[in-house]
Amino acid sequence: MRTGTLALSHQVVVAAYHSLPILPTWHPCNKHHGHDFRITLELTAPAGLVTDDGADQLRVAAAELARPGGPLHTEELGYLDGGEFDPRADSQWLAAWVHRWVTARLPDALSTYLVIQVQAPAVDRIPVVHRGSEDPVDNNGQPV
Repeated sequence: MRTGTLALSHQVVVAAYHSLPILPTWHPCNKHHGHDFRITLELTAPAGLVTDDGADQLRVAAAELARPGGPLHTEELGYLDGGEFDPRADSQWLAAWVHRWVTARLPDALSTYLVIQVQAPAVDRIPVVHRGSEDPVDNNGQPV
């Protein structure tokens, strides 16, 4: 049995789009527009919990997110999960959505060790971090 801690990390860039109807109609972000979102999947767990199959499932989930035709590729964020997207907090919302999506593809024992970071470099100064059922926090552990 493995001992210690095992850390796995995958980073993908996904192009997705949205609109911000809360802004005035003259504002360019009021209309549909896209962003590249940098998404990092990090799993740091006791080595005994991380099987080769679990590591493969994380790798496959990252590849699926990144591939053309994947669940986010050129998708309108407002239509994922029945339209519960919050346009005022798109990176926060997306981090939570990715966490739920990836967790559904991992063994149950690993889901609590999964951390998702999302950043749209054009608009986010720092990535948003999501640790599952906890509220999203920034890199300093502060609520966003």
